[in-house]
Formats: sequence, C-alpha cells, structure tokens
Amino acid sequence: MCGLLGFSGTKNYDIDKIKILFMYNEERGSDSTGFYNPEQGVQKSVNRSSTFIYKNKIKKSNLFIGHCRKSSMGLIKESNAHPFEIDNIIGAHNGQIKNYLDILPYEERNYYNIDIDSQALFYLLSKYK
Repeated sequence: MCGLLGFSGTKNYDIDKIKILFMYNEERGSDSTGFYNPEQGVQKSVNRSSTFIYKNKIKKSNLFIGHCRKSSMGLIKESNAHPFEIDNIIGAHNGQIKNYLDILPYEERNYYNIDIDSQALFYLLSKYK
C-alpha cells in the first residue's frame, strides 16, 4: 500500500524531517511521489521519493500532505500521482475503492479523465460535498 505523511500546525514544519518521512515511506510506494503545501501547490512525479524530494526544493509552510504511491490500479503516470486537487479539495488516499466506476457517472469519468479510484473519491467529495 501507499505511504502517507503530513503536517499541520501553527509553526512551519522542519524540512529535514519531511525528507526523512519521505525516505521511510518510499518502501511503501515507489511508483510515484507527490506533495502539497500552500507555498508550492500540488507537485507530482513518477520518480521515487528519494529522487523527487531532492529535485524539488520543499518550501517551509505550516501545512504539508505527502504521498508515495504503490499502484494498485491505473497506470503509473504523473496525473495518477497523489495528492489530487479538485476544486477546493486537496487529498491523498491509501486504500482501494473497487467499485469506483459504479459510483462515478460514466460521462463525468471521461470528461475529467478519471481512471483511478482515489481521483474519483476526491471528485465525488468535491461535487457532492
């Protein structure tokens, strides 16, 4: 399964600790890596986290969502990396929603190019609150 890491607080996180957390989570998912913080928005790559975090200078902030993906469905490509940003929702997911195609209207799946369960989850949360 995937690896998740994050921080939320009144002070900024320690960037070195975020990097260490990414390194520990790499074994949980090496198919792609991504993060979100308010300073940089969503950043994604199909690189392993050890490569990705050193290519991307992580800026200090008081909020951070990180994800190391182990693909259980869908192709390994940057658009399938987490976190997802859909309207005002930003999220990362660890798990599998086997019936996501059944709960997602077909027309919308094609229009928004949704082809993995996690992306469908955040799309539905955004649309239906």
